[in-house]
Amino acid sequence: VFILVGAVLACTAVVWRRFALLAAVCLVLGAAGAVAAVETGHKEKRDEIAVPEGEGKRVLKTHEKDGEATRNLALGAAVLAGLAAFVGRRWPVAGRALAVLTAVVALLAAARVAETGHTGGELVYQYGVGLRF
Repeated sequence: VFILVGAVLACTAVVWRRFALLAAVCLVLGAAGAVAAVETGHKEKRDEIAVPEGEGKRVLKTHEKDGEATRNLALGAAVLAGLAAFVGRRWPVAGRALAVLTAVVALLAAARVAETGHTGGELVYQYGVGLRF
């Protein structure tokens, strides 16, 4: 959720600079959550959760790649947002350019969140991955 909110705030910060720091905070928290999610996913994989066969295995690999892409984009957006918030105070033109770049990367991260959530839902509701009875 922090990535999604951070993306909206990053877009807002392009026009209204006063939202730059708040966007950075949300994107940093979102990136931290993405790092934690990828790490727990890798732990589950090491613990050899019940991996589906065939199409389910393909969806699991897609989910893993989506999660890693989300994490990487979120980290990039967080760094850019921090730079935009602090550089923009001294150099407004550079800050504006960084704000635009932040918004683009944050929107890409938000799109990856949606994809990752979709494949994660597919894994749980179609293939029963991660369910314990």
